[in-house]
Amino acid sequence: AELEAMCARLAARRMSSAEHATLKAAHLACKEARDEADSDAYFYKNEEFHQQIYIGSKNAFLEEQARALQRRLRPYRRLQLRVRNRVTASFDEHGAVVDAIIAGKGEHAAELLRQHIMIQGQRFSDLVASLSALTSEADTPKAGHIYNMRLAEGTRIACKHDSHLPLRPPLGLSLYTSDAADEGLGV
Repeated sequence: AELEAMCARLAARRMSSAEHATLKAAHLACKEARDEADSDAYFYKNEEFHQQIYIGSKNAFLEEQARALQRRLRPYRRLQLRVRNRVTASFDEHGAVVDAIIAGKGEHAAELLRQHIMIQGQRFSDLVASLSALTSEADTPKAGHIYNMRLAEGTRIACKHDSHLPLRPPLGLSLYTSDAADEGLGV
């Protein structure tokens, strides 16, 4: 969250009017995906929106680090958009960030973007917690049972239930990610 917050702070100080227009266009593209209720399209437009803030920081090292972290967190960021009303809330949060950047309010932009990123982790936890609704009483998992979710680009998230108790995420649940389909998952 801090890398993105630093990018927003610097972007508020350093972006030109033309870059403001590009940021607004990226935000508008997110609106179109939101209006179509297409969380997959929103995911890609959301990435482009964040990229514009990284670029706007005009700090190549910071931009590179923010992009690397964004790539690493892609599976989680994508999943959290599946939580009810998250796309709409994300778009609204983006709007406040855009306004702060254009107004040159660096500290405010940084705080808004920090909150925006932090809430993604909370929404991911909500999503994991909702997995328990997918299991029935007759289908209660056993300790060591692994649940898999395949994401775009072949990324898989495996959720391993480590308890003899009924699945009540996030307790008793460990998350593993792998770019190779079954690498290290024990499946």
